Amino acid sequence: MAGNAANTMTPSMTAPNKWLPAAVVLIALTAAGIGQANPTSHFIGLGIMGSVSLLGLIVAVVHARSQPSIPLGPVGMLLLLFWGWGALAVLWSQVPDQTVLQMIKFGAIVAAYLSWRIVMAPQGRHIAPMLYGLLIVAGLIMAVGMIGQAFTGHRAQALFLNPNSAAALLNVIWPAAAVAWLVGTDRMLDLSRLQRFMPGVLFLLVFAAGLDGGRASFLALFTALIVVVGGAAYALQTRWRRLAGVAGLVIGALVLAYLANLFGLTEGRPLADRVASLADPSEAGQVRFLMWSATWDMIQENPWLGIGPGVFWLAYAAVRPAGDGSAGQYAHNDYLQFWVERGLPGLLIVIALIAVCTWLFFRSVRAGRARQRTPAERGAVIAAFAAIGGIGFHGLFSYQLQLPAVMIPVALLLAELERMNGDTLAVNVPMPAWRRPLIFASASGLVASVLLGLFLIASSQYYVERGQEQLRDGEIFAAEQSFSKAMTRWSMTDVPWLVKALLYVRVSENLSEDRIWGGETVFSEAQRFLDEAERRNSLRSTPARLRAKLFLTENSSSGTEIAQAFDAALSRNPRDVGARLSYIGFLENKGEDAKAQGILEKGIDLEYSRFSSGMRFYQAVSTDFSDYLTPYSKINAESKLEKIKREIGGEISFEASRLEIN
Repeated sequence: MAGNAANTMTPSMTAPNKWLPAAVVLIALTAAGIGQANPTSHFIGLGIMGSVSLLGLIVAVVHARSQPSIPLGPVGMLLLLFWGWGALAVLWSQVPDQTVLQMIKFGAIVAAYLSWRIVMAPQGRHIAPMLYGLLIVAGLIMAVGMIGQAFTGHRAQALFLNPNSAAALLNVIWPAAAVAWLVGTDRMLDLSRLQRFMPGVLFLLVFAAGLDGGRASFLALFTALIVVVGGAAYALQTRWRRLAGVAGLVIGALVLAYLANLFGLTEGRPLADRVASLADPSEAGQVRFLMWSATWDMIQENPWLGIGPGVFWLAYAAVRPAGDGSAGQYAHNDYLQFWVERGLPGLLIVIALIAVCTWLFFRSVRAGRARQRTPAERGAVIAAFAAIGGIGFHGLFSYQLQLPAVMIPVALLLAELERMNGDTLAVNVPMPAWRRPLIFASASGLVASVLLGLFLIASSQYYVERGQEQLRDGEIFAAEQSFSKAMTRWSMTDVPWLVKALLYVRVSENLSEDRIWGGETVFSEAQRFLDEAERRNSLRSTPARLRAKLFLTENSSSGTEIAQAFDAALSRNPRDVGARLSYIGFLENKGEDAKAQGILEKGIDLEYSRFSSGMRFYQAVSTDFSDYLTPYSKINAESKLEKIKREIGGEISFEASRLEIN
């Protein structure tokens, strides 16, 4: 009776067109999958992800062409404001091309939200089983893959670089399975039979997340569990026995994952060790506190506008503490990173978004308690907020809010949380009259411009990589042409200028004394390309390192110029191993052994990520510069080398050249 009463309060609606919501969700999940397969933000991958996300938005808008208006609630307004503020930051960003790439990433997230809001606008609060079903299926496929990875000697990380990111995404999905089971007969899924399998699905999803997830992912998991259990107890008035069943399944899955790791069946670190490490400051917080302290110093330099979205990893290299052995890509606190990159307005927008989501959740569960929502509608709100709350808590200790692969599914749930609260809070945005030729032509031109921009960015990367292959094969002229095409495709980024400068540096090493090639002085051309690269990106150490290398090939260059170039490179990134080793070799040749030893010692004191060239540095130190080492430094270098070997599971084979710059 309660469910029927609630249904009478739901706005009248037609039966939902099932294929269209399914298409929008599938397109969004495809974009998220592309993002997951592109963890290094390769330009081509970003271009494809952006194009797919735009396709989803076009599908939704074309379907809604007959609607007079589209509701846009507070969540959507804040998401658009966040994206717009980031886009505006191109004007003051320290590295504008990185900010453009962030626009693409967060544009895909906003597009997922808008697509779902638009396509579901006619349905009011009508439940959308297809959304939860497809999310659960996607999570199930991912979980099975992660379990396969774990039991075949690999880390359970799906296509991510970090198992913690994979666990974070599963934490977004499993609440839907848990709540679908708790809702019972008032279905959240298309088939009632499917809901019977939800306990098994829930167990599998949590088991996969528990195999190799980090401390932050477990804290986020329990945050989501509290929301699910508490929300169901209050809004659904679920019996405690059933709630205990959900909690028992979650804890049982984590215990089984712990046993699998404990007995060596999988490669993950046992759960108990990871949880126990929370009480050990050297394990749980030391490195993060170092990172947060350095990030805070960066914030104080640009508190209002920030350094520009996407720029953190470049700016952080110069101030990164010696004890930070992370990859140095993120602040490991999303809120600090939003502040340092987007300034105080960006942080305040994010805080406002969290506050609005929390308000919508409590507003909805209170209405549900009063029987003003169907059980399925209440369940949808609980599942959405559990995912949002979990990932929001995760953001305090990690960087998952920066990843489109995680945030695109979250954007769908943000739209659903808002939609389940009805349109009384929304602003009705009028739809353009698409049948008018001028409006249709303008919209088509806008879409074409965006797609062209994405294509040009992707093709720039293509020609850079093609030129690098040609350069490795000794095809100098072909490589130069490829790099020139990359410059014309997207002139904003510094990468094509850097690789073309590298080409000229290598040519300079092999030419005769006159150093004339193609009618231009190689030295001056290389200098020009390096100047252009630094004008576009003054934070990267590579131009200064290449400049020092170029000076070494030029007889007229002074030792002071060479030293200044090396100092500039190391000031921008003290972990630039190529610059440090080349500098030491240069000083050794000049007989400045004391200074060379100082440069060497500073490098040994740094912690390097297992993904970086730390192993190369320590091996070069041991083989080429061992005479400079004090007994303590030698022991320190050898212990760090062994640590990196253990982390990567073996040795890396490479040639440690003193003047290597790649």
